[in-house]
Amino acid sequence: RQRQMCIREGYVYGLFGISKLFGCSQATAQRIKSSGVIDAAISQNGKIIVVDADLALDLLRVSNKKWGRKYSK
Repeated sequence: RQRQMCIREGYVYGLFGISKLFGCSQATAQRIKSSGVIDAAISQNGKIIVVDADLALDLLRVSNKKWGRKYSK
């Protein structure tokens, strides 16, 4: 099954959309979502996740948490 990122009017859908928005793996996208950093940008009904892309980017930019590699070189 081919996955596509749906962007419509500034929204992304699902963990795949979150991972493409932030340029990270789906596992990291799940950690970001579960951490609560972008909760204000997320609407979820069952398995359907809708994320306001602009708000999510702003919230992640403001947070102090560094996402990515565990140890920087």
